[in-house]
Amino acid sequence: MTDKAQQAAQQAGEKVRDAAEQARQKAGEAYETASDWAQDTYERASDWASDHYRDQQRRLDQMRNRSARQFGQARNSIQNYVSENPMVVGLVGLAAGLLLGALLPRTRRENETFGEWADEVRNQGLRYARSATERGREYVEEAFSGDDDRFRRHESEYRSDRSNSAPH
Repeated sequence: MTDKAQQAAQQAGEKVRDAAEQARQKAGEAYETASDWAQDTYERASDWASDHYRDQQRRLDQMRNRSARQFGQARNSIQNYVSENPMVVGLVGLAAGLLLGALLPRTRRENETFGEWADEVRNQGLRYARSATERGREYVEEAFSGDDDRFRRHESEYRSDRSNSAPH
């Protein structure tokens, strides 16, 4: 019986070894499958992220180029307006300077030194600023009221603004 027990133990040991080998093989296959799936998923996610990054970078470049062009056009428009209308620009600048100067508070030292003379100069400056503003407005109205098609839109906008702001 000992031979039979020994033989049964040996057969049981072989079965356990075979089962362990099969389990090891299945675990290896499962590991390979999971590893392949993880690698594939990583590559797809990486490709997706790279594609979207390139798309966003391209859009950013396009917006930057468009903004630079529009800024250049605006700068050129301002330069053209200033060079074509130096009187208007000068009058507006002078009126703005006079107005700002008139709005600034006077110091005690100015009051002691200049007194009533300062009040008269200030009032004259305000009158001059109002007059210059009015002349500038008239000049602009005259410039935009011609037969030139470029100014028709501006004239209609100006007239509709004037009629909307008129007292009722």
